[in-house]
Amino acid sequence: MSAPTTQTQSQSQTQTTITITKPNIGVFTNPEHDLWIAEAQPSLESVKKGNGLREGEVLVGIRSTGICG
Repeated sequence: MSAPTTQTQSQSQTQTTITITKPNIGVFTNPEHDLWIAEAQPSLESVKKGNGLREGEVLVGIRSTGICG
């Protein structure tokens, strides 16, 4: 996964800002109760862009979650 970069120029100086985001990972299971970790969809970048939203849909931010049982 490559980090988005921003470059600004001021006279003879160039500054590069790198923003690193965490991957969107999930824990998955199957009927045999096997567990595995893999990248989940959608990606953070696509969520921030709002490309997948349809008319009347909104984006809700979740601060934390938990798994019981």
